[in-house]
Amino acid sequence: MKKIFIAIMAAAAILTVSACDNDGGKGGKKAQDNFKGIVTIDGEFDDWKLDTQDLEGAVYLSCPQNSASAAIQNAVFAGDERYIYVYFEYKITEGNMPAYVDIFVDTDCKANVDEETGDETLTGGGTWLWADGAGYEMLVENAPFLSVDEAGNYVIDDFSGAIQEKYIGIDGKDAWDADNVPSPGKVGVPGSGFAAGAGKVVDGVALVEFSVLRDRLEIDGPKVRMGIFTMYGEGWDDDGHLPQPMAEGQPAEFAEFTVPVDED
Repeated sequence: MKKIFIAIMAAAAILTVSACDNDGGKGGKKAQDNFKGIVTIDGEFDDWKLDTQDLEGAVYLSCPQNSASAAIQNAVFAGDERYIYVYFEYKITEGNMPAYVDIFVDTDCKANVDEETGDETLTGGGTWLWADGAGYEMLVENAPFLSVDEAGNYVIDDFSGAIQEKYIGIDGKDAWDADNVPSPGKVGVPGSGFAAGAGKVVDGVALVEFSVLRDRLEIDGPKVRMGIFTMYGEGWDDDGHLPQPMAEGQPAEFAEFTVPVDED
């Protein structure tokens, strides 16, 4: 994970994305048109419909038992006309502070087909976590999303320092493969009014929600595919990701959900 840390911190040195012009949570200039998102980013979670799991278009994910990458216990992905929303539950264990989160976003759900073999390669970047089932065009990272203050209290970040990166490498290649061109295969996308986050810690579990402006992710709809990944500490060690195969033999691939089609 050192190479990820170096690459991302280099991007962060070039740009930092300030927020929160995000009326999916905190207000801002876009709130002037009175848009009401399907989720409000306020640290309360009733609008996620976690009990009934019937938020329109959303996908609900759980970590399989006995997973070796189990820090993210549950997650939900959803979207509306303006935002992509993420909710996740992160189990806090001794030593996994500060904690960082990435979301990988397949914005177009497209694949290239080899005319000779018929094999499909998803457009966008690959990752070691989801094997051939990735294909992301955008990555969003918040580092850290969870930390401890001087008084020993857990602090969940407001995502105002989130960074967005667009994949520009070879389709299907991990961004940090030595033979990827260009390397590391990502470029920072500058801007503001990008992300907002909130949450709280309950019984040793961080409950976190955040939203990202959909037009910044270049999503037209109606389908989006995503994966979420957490790391911790100075070495950016892996400790959780979703989705994961729930049974042996199932593919490791992103989770798909639906959003309204962008008519513009």
